[in-house]
Amino acid sequence: NESQGPQERTLQINGRPLLTTSAMPSTECGTCGAGQGPAAGVWEASVVLAMALEWNQTTPKNVLELGSGLGVAGLAAALRGGDVVLTDLSEVVPRTLQRCATHRSLIDQAGGSATVMAFDWRKKAPPDILDMRPYDLVLSADAIYRADLLEPFLRALDAVVGAELLLAHKRRHRELDDRLEEALQKRFDVAEAECHPLYASPSIVLWRCTRRRQQ
Repeated sequence: NESQGPQERTLQINGRPLLTTSAMPSTECGTCGAGQGPAAGVWEASVVLAMALEWNQTTPKNVLELGSGLGVAGLAAALRGGDVVLTDLSEVVPRTLQRCATHRSLIDQAGGSATVMAFDWRKKAPPDILDMRPYDLVLSADAIYRADLLEPFLRALDAVVGAELLLAHKRRHRELDDRLEEALQKRFDVAEAECHPLYASPSIVLWRCTRRRQQ
């Protein structure tokens, strides 16, 4: 369950601290009580993704994160000098903004930036997000934990992914896992990326998805 695996309260990214909390329980994913929900805590896959950016010395400049929640992966990219747009549902945005404010001075020191915008995948991508394309890198951690999220997520990918998508996915439901992987393979060249050896989990796969060149 989500309480196992990486749970550091402070991660070191580019020589700077990224504050986090223990990974949230998975027993009520997406059905938490009022005022909670998936953005109530840090998910294990987001820590895996953040530390993979650090381990692989990833330094993209124009970055979009889908389903940011508390923004662990997006903030890690900003602490590595990226200009990052963190996105989530409008009701989650205030929490993401608060997290960005907490790390603002460190992000400035790293030469990065962090902007927060609302993006509901069930609707068309907002013009402000589309206007910032092309993105060097799109990030997403544990976005697909229910079947009804898959098609909206894929439409979002079609709208915003430029050169590369880095996606950390926690395997929970074999059928859904297979559907996601098949859909990604139809759109991208997909390969497993290397995780930080101290921040890896046997239940989490990290996919590097690159756009196929036009023939």
